[in-house]
Amino acid sequence: MTETLLEIRDLSVLYKTDLETVYAVNGISLKLNRGETLGIVGETGAGKTTTALSILRLLPDRTAQITGGQILFSETDLLLLEENSMRKIRGKKISMVFQDPMTALNPVIPIGEQIAEALLLHNEDHADHQKINERVEESLEMVGIPASRKTDYPHQFSGGMKQRVIIAIALACNPELLIADEPTTALDVTIQAQVLAMMNALREKLNTAMIMITHDLGIVAETCDHVAVMYAGEIIEYGTMEDIFSNEDHHPYTVGLFGSIPDLEGDEKRLSPIEGLMPDPTDLPPGCKFSPRCPKCMAICKTTAPNLHTHNTHKIACHLFGNSDTGSVV
Repeated sequence: MTETLLEIRDLSVLYKTDLETVYAVNGISLKLNRGETLGIVGETGAGKTTTALSILRLLPDRTAQITGGQILFSETDLLLLEENSMRKIRGKKISMVFQDPMTALNPVIPIGEQIAEALLLHNEDHADHQKINERVEESLEMVGIPASRKTDYPHQFSGGMKQRVIIAIALACNPELLIADEPTTALDVTIQAQVLAMMNALREKLNTAMIMITHDLGIVAETCDHVAVMYAGEIIEYGTMEDIFSNEDHHPYTVGLFGSIPDLEGDEKRLSPIEGLMPDPTDLPPGCKFSPRCPKCMAICKTTAPNLHTHNTHKIACHLFGNSDTGSVV
């Protein structure tokens, strides 16, 4: 029987300055079970990273505001915790692999010490330096880096190796949830495949749940059990990996994402890009947020926002397929 690890209910986040208000996340709901991987897909600016940072409560204090919703982790609402309690969860129970390995590591500290820092912070074998050293070496070996390189500095590693170090740090305390924010963006295709294969193997070995944030549907196909497609701060389609890749009925935006993938075997020589740009998050259009770009836009789309409702075996927010229920994916 599956056990729910993370549940997001109607989360809304905005960034507010003296000049403007950016509506980054607008009422999303998600659920993730233990040991499963959820892919969050969408263009830059869709709200994917903001959602991830909200889970870890790492949004910038000056500008970001969570205006509604709940983030339940093992039935505890993270948004209600004091900062001291939240620090015990970050790195220990929830870890994150950030986008750019080049800037995520401290350039003047050996990588072994950076892994040990995570262990010391959460009092993992705090009094026993030999055990900490063993854990550091185990973490490096686990991601395919020889333990002998623990005294090396970040500049002595390639981009792919740096990303492996980041993953070793993230997994050092055996977290229950790993959030990977486009972890292969800075890597070439060959190294990307190696890192993804390694993350899949580690997930199965440690039974770690994972959120994979990406704009690459190929990565989703290789790693994910469920998929949420985000657009303009909203989830517009949600289902199992099979639903998204095999079902004939999709949101026009999802259809556009598939049309933007090169077909190496078909006769089609040109890509089919999605026309137009993401809407301005400070001035979102009424109705369906995708309507200004949608090739199948109807009059109702420009005035009435569709709910995320069940269609066949998955959920979709589009007037083409009805608009009958509440909008929760949970």
